[in-house]
Amino acid sequence: MARVKVLVPVVRVNDSLLLAPSLEKCPLFALYELERSGFRLIEIIAGGDEGFSALREVVESKQPDVVVVLGTARSDKLEGLGVRIYRSRELEVENALKELGGAL
Repeated sequence: MARVKVLVPVVRVNDSLLLAPSLEKCPLFALYELERSGFRLIEIIAGGDEGFSALREVVESKQPDVVVVLGTARSDKLEGLGVRIYRSRELEVENALKELGGAL
């Protein structure tokens, strides 16, 4: 597997990163690199209060291969940005990335 750049809309709860329940009100984005041996965090990006425009800006500037979203999150606007979407049932980011690694 080649390296895959993965963007995850997240919320921070204590010391954990969890998938954000809404793409419209996402406070942070975590950018990861996924490869055969696992994954590593590249950077955390502040989302601000701009709603979907913040997500669009991050997708356009960081050009991820995949965006991981919580299975229930609306992603119709995201589909128009030409990025692959992976829907996870996992709430914890690390578990969602492990799940994604097995699906690639």
